[in-house]
Order: sequence, then C-alpha cells, then structure tokens
Amino acid sequence: MTWKVELTEAAEEDFSKLDGSLRKLVRKKLAKLEENPYIGDELHNRSGCNLRGYYKLYFQGTRYRIVHRIEHDVILVLVVGIGQRAHGAVYRMVAGRTGEDDET
Repeated sequence: MTWKVELTEAAEEDFSKLDGSLRKLVRKKLAKLEENPYIGDELHNRSGCNLRGYYKLYFQGTRYRIVHRIEHDVILVLVVGIGQRAHGAVYRMVAGRTGEDDET
C-alpha cells in the first residue's frame, strides 16, 4: 500500500530553508515514508515536550530530523517539522506547532 505524504505549511517552510543537497535527502526519505510510514522511531517525551503519536526519521546521519505523525483513517503521513536535532531544537519547534509543550 502506498501512503500519501503531506507537509504542513510550517514543514514546507522548514523544507524551503534547507540547501539543495539537504532537500534532496529529505525527498528520498519522504519517498520511503510513502512505502512504510513506520520506518522512523516513535517519539514520546523529548526535550520537555510530549510528542506521543509522532515519529522521527533521521537524515544526514543523525544531525537532522523529519518529525511526522501517521493518520491511519486517511492513509496519510503528515510531516509537521524538519530541522536539526541540536539540543532538541526540532522537538521544541514541533511541540510549539502542535500545542504539545509539556511532558504530561
């Protein structure tokens, strides 16, 4: 089964800020998500943020992350953020976008 992969408006902005070589890596990872949305690691509490139900997928080694959630009812992978791991920055960014900013 092929899954539809969409980026939120904020994730589109994250993507557009990347240089060309990083965008190429992201495109490859997004294509892999179409085939298997579970290839990333499940997130829980990261950097003081409750991200249960979200997944992370590495690119450029482990320096960058694609954070997404799986919407089973519509066969959709929704990418909510793309950014550097550095000190949990990408997780705090995503938590701010989703309103999941505490560890409960």
